[in-house]
Amino acid sequence: MSEAMTSESIVEAEWLLKGYWTKMRFAFQTDKGGWSDVDILAYHPESKHLVISESKVRGPKGVIE
Repeated sequence: MSEAMTSESIVEAEWLLKGYWTKMRFAFQTDKGGWSDVDILAYHPESKHLVISESKVRGPKGVIE
């Protein structure tokens, strides 16, 4: 698993522990007809709270701070 996917999985786990429904790598079509994605969508059904999460991994492979 890449460092980017590892960090996304950690963030997703945090939202799951807080009672959110999650979807990783949610794809959508842009207004100009291209495609993009959101790293993690998290939704809390009781509070109707939606979180859009993007994560960036920087630095050499194997180093996560």
